[in-house]
Amino acid sequence: MPLESTHGLVRGGNGNGFPLIFNFFIFKEEIFKKGRKYTINRKTFNQARERIGVTIKDIAAKAGVSTCTVSRVLNNRGKKVSEETRRRVLEAAKELDYKPNLIARGLVQRRTWQIGLIVPSQQHPLMSLIIEGLHISAQELGYSIISCATGGNKEREAKYFNDLQTRGLDGLVWLPPNRRNLEVAKQLVKKVPTIQGFRKLAELDAPYVILDNVRGGYKATKHLIDLGHKRIAHFHAGGGEEAQERCLGYRQALEEAGLPVEKKLIIPTGFGWSFGYKAALIMHREGLLSGSNPVTACFACGDMTAWGAIQGFRSLGLRVPEDVAVVGFDGLPFSDDMEVPLTTIAQPGIEIGRLIARYLHQMIEGKKEGVNSLILDPQLIVRASCGAEKDYFEKKLLREGVKGGEMVEDRS
Repeated sequence: MPLESTHGLVRGGNGNGFPLIFNFFIFKEEIFKKGRKYTINRKTFNQARERIGVTIKDIAAKAGVSTCTVSRVLNNRGKKVSEETRRRVLEAAKELDYKPNLIARGLVQRRTWQIGLIVPSQQHPLMSLIIEGLHISAQELGYSIISCATGGNKEREAKYFNDLQTRGLDGLVWLPPNRRNLEVAKQLVKKVPTIQGFRKLAELDAPYVILDNVRGGYKATKHLIDLGHKRIAHFHAGGGEEAQERCLGYRQALEEAGLPVEKKLIIPTGFGWSFGYKAALIMHREGLLSGSNPVTACFACGDMTAWGAIQGFRSLGLRVPEDVAVVGFDGLPFSDDMEVPLTTIAQPGIEIGRLIARYLHQMIEGKKEGVNSLILDPQLIVRASCGAEKDYFEKKLLREGVKGGEMVEDRS
């Protein structure tokens, strides 16, 4: 079936006058070399060429090297390439505005360059920071992320596990893991490199990047003890492993200081503003905030809970920190902007996300033996809610360049 050109129209010999598009693809190599323009269905050959995009052959021709050399430079793999050659290749790629064909690269390397993320919600402030860090490092390493928000629904989560597996993902992040679909997850981690984040499940054969919650609970409580508080309540969320560990740290600090662990001072609650508010009212109803030996400090399981507690205490006519000192946990961005800036145990959300991406990349690259689980040491951030910094507001105004309500000109 000959290919002929008539005033720019590419025709195939099928006898009905319609152009056969597949002839264009069969003979495209020859047409490209001649550099001639043809029109196919009113579109010029050059336009079709733009749709195909710049290839490594184009870069090789411009840089005067082989396609293998271009591949080694762009993928940073294989035999070492001289700096001069590397420079020529990268300059050629930049001048031609080269965009890698991820599908083609995936077929060659037998990888998709995609990471799956299973998360209950992306709206939680701390979770969103971890996800942001994950995206930053994943992009730097060349991966895109497929995010699946389960809403805490077991059936939806199980469906996401199955769907992600069929996509041939290079890796998976489970943030945070739970026992709803543990058996499904156990089977998946045998096939796909997986990392746990924010929380760990000992039953799951996958490394994790988490905060040392026991240490965090200990630091928060010890800080209050060091300020002279003897009766310290703990708003305990229960259930999750991280809440149990924070409570353990609270107990350890009290025992180390020789203070009694009073069961009635461990108030069952949850993560969230309303839980903290209600817990403060419960303490009032049970007489824990009054009498000859009242509770003078509170360690809350999370910043949102601490915020609710502060509002609850103030609704009862109590002052924070003068009557009740409060320490939170998480280090959420808003905690420094509250009416009473919150002392808190900070979780480095963005850094946790970045570490997860880097560790997962190592596993994908076949370096699993070099990937160990990582437990980060928490940081205590002291603000006004515990009364430790009497001039906190003045210092904050100076830090932000504000003095007496006026912006201070930066003369540095």
